[in-house]
Amino acid sequence: LDLCCCVEMVMPSESLTDEDDSMPEAENLAKRRKAKRKSDRPWLYRFVAHVLAPFVLSKWVRALLFILFVGWICFCIAIIPDGIHIGLDQKLSMSLDSYVLEYFEAISSLLAVGSPVYFVVTEGHSFESVEGQNQICSRSGCDVDSLVNTLKRSIASKEYRISNPLMSWVDDYGMWSMLPSCCGVHKGEGGLTFCDANVEKDCDSCPHVNGRLSGSAFNQLLPNFLTCVPSLNCPLGGKAQYGSAVVLVPSHATTNATAWQGSRVLTSHFAAHHTVLRSTEDFIEAIGKAREIADIFGPRWANESALVAKSTTTFSKLTSKPRGPQPNSVFPYSVFYVFYEQYVNILHETVVQMSMGLSAVCIITWVMLGLDFIATLNVVVGVASIALSVAAMMVLWDISLNAISLVNLVVCIGISVEFCAHIVRSFTISTKATRVERALDALSEMGSSVLRGITLTKFGGIVVLGFAKSRLFQVFYFRMYLCMVLFGAVVGIIFLPVQLSYFGELKVAVVVPPVCPFRNILVIEASKRHLLAIKEEDVNCHF
Repeated sequence: LDLCCCVEMVMPSESLTDEDDSMPEAENLAKRRKAKRKSDRPWLYRFVAHVLAPFVLSKWVRALLFILFVGWICFCIAIIPDGIHIGLDQKLSMSLDSYVLEYFEAISSLLAVGSPVYFVVTEGHSFESVEGQNQICSRSGCDVDSLVNTLKRSIASKEYRISNPLMSWVDDYGMWSMLPSCCGVHKGEGGLTFCDANVEKDCDSCPHVNGRLSGSAFNQLLPNFLTCVPSLNCPLGGKAQYGSAVVLVPSHATTNATAWQGSRVLTSHFAAHHTVLRSTEDFIEAIGKAREIADIFGPRWANESALVAKSTTTFSKLTSKPRGPQPNSVFPYSVFYVFYEQYVNILHETVVQMSMGLSAVCIITWVMLGLDFIATLNVVVGVASIALSVAAMMVLWDISLNAISLVNLVVCIGISVEFCAHIVRSFTISTKATRVERALDALSEMGSSVLRGITLTKFGGIVVLGFAKSRLFQVFYFRMYLCMVLFGAVVGIIFLPVQLSYFGELKVAVVVPPVCPFRNILVIEASKRHLLAIKEEDVNCHF
């Protein structure tokens, strides 16, 4: 490159080589140019550089702001775990003048019945064995901690959000087999054949023992129970209540699709009801309590390997993944679970997603700041402080945690970098002597840019959201984005410079421009800053 240097001479007769004469003139020239630059600066720059920055970084104000900053962060950490509300109120999705709001209000105040809940027993349970039935049923001889007995205790405690009616096809099947008007058989060399006592008169009683069918008799007669229509003679017919509660498959391969003889239970469910659920918190709690009940039986039954039937289908392969239903286990289901189960793990997801966002910010900032660890740490602390402040305002401003607010929190991490990275970068390249002077220089030079380029430009787009008719926009976009911008500006303009004045990097960057005519000015400025002893003859020129 060809470099042409131009120097403004105060007195044309004076020579630049005369150091004794040129030193005062050079100082005057630098002062005049500096004063001219100051007068050309916009009002926002002058306000930040001459009013805000000196006030924020003054001795006592700086210490007071640091104490307030630490206290606010501790307050945020204290209120977030117990104060954050989880879920999404369905009324927020409606506009303020929607007629659906009246319907939601009526449901909330007048609804007096809960949703049905089904406890599904997956493939692998040995229903045909007496021991396997004892793990399920609630009649005499059943296990005290059986599935149905556990559900009955949950109903009695009223803690698990479970209520009557409770329906168990295993219990009703056993009682059905004991009634001659319901269950009859023909005994022959080929095995048992079902006999309808309402049609035929020479039926034998079903081969139950203590009210239990077991072995092949259990599997052979179960299809008849599930297809029996309740009547006056046989009120325990299971078609109405349990026709779709049990899934049967043939025990052996057969080409006859209607050959139910020799069938076995693949999977089934046992129905109950939830208590009246009105709020989002009620629905989330009901899911958690139902899963708490169901999770008891999988590990318990898995330990009793002798009772686990070997599967002859591919269902076990499909459910062998840890995240899916396990063989011979129980899981609950209700119609609203698909909408509310996302909130069961949303706290964990929030921590994971925000940690990943902060990690990405940390790595990229570390690379872009020249592998400067201390500067990167200051940026990450500033970004985390803004995110914590927004999360605390969610508690104070009644903003619930859901998928929308989680996305906004992750976006907050990205936006917060704009408020912090420029100030820290300006601090790292400052040539001032002390941390306080470098923080003052960084805030003076970059503070107005942060206010003008990031803060003020976003207010126009945010303020209009406050006038939206949809409360969804008012709560999750206007409030949250307003908090992002306000806390970003406060942390970036006030707290971050104070933080840098205490914990910023000690080393000072000194850039020596290789321009000979300004050699004297460079030496004068360096001596004023007390950065290091620079001798005039050590400054070399390279063209």
